Amino acid sequence: MPPLNATMHARSSTWTRDLHDIVEAMAPLGRAREALATVMSRSAPELDEAADRLLAGASTDEEGAEVPFIGAALQVYFGRLAATLQVEDLEQCDVPTLCPVCGSRPVASVVRAVGSKAGLRYLVCGLCATEWNLPRIKCSYCEEDRGLQYFGLEAAEARIGSASWRAEACDECRTYLKIFYQDKDPQADPVADDLASLVLDMLLDERGYSRSGPNFLFHPGTG
Repeated sequence: MPPLNATMHARSSTWTRDLHDIVEAMAPLGRAREALATVMSRSAPELDEAADRLLAGASTDEEGAEVPFIGAALQVYFGRLAATLQVEDLEQCDVPTLCPVCGSRPVASVVRAVGSKAGLRYLVCGLCATEWNLPRIKCSYCEEDRGLQYFGLEAAEARIGSASWRAEACDECRTYLKIFYQDKDPQADPVADDLASLVLDMLLDERGYSRSGPNFLFHPGTG
């Protein structure tokens, strides 16, 4: 089992302090005031229940506007704990497509561009930001190496390869995950740029594919 199993880890109250810090930082911007007010009005047990639902992939549509703030706080909390671990103390999960630190699914993957790791693909945990290697041309959900397709937003197939990000879709399990190429954009951020490319998610949804990993800063069905 991963050392910080997301759904079993006994969170300390520091995560709610992180949440309040984020809300206070956002308040002066004057955006999403209703969602911010709702978050601040919730009791600690209510926030923990909402966090449990988010980690389990069971957030309700009613709390969709609050998900980005709760998700951001959980990322800070788990990211901070993950940074205290030593690489040599970690082992690969029995399911190699799950994060070896917290057991969460990846939000996206990146292909490195420099050094000894150039050309290698790393999955990026959507919760604690840990990166771990998974061979390329292999589905990041079912590990199948057949039936993979790559989709971009360009109209001409010949131009798809010029994009700094694409969606790697698997015809075996009908899931997809975005892949970012650092040689084309060294500053690409797997979480932020995943949100910035939601139009690609719409394209894949129309083709009958489902996301294999969540973005904790987004709840499907909310704008």
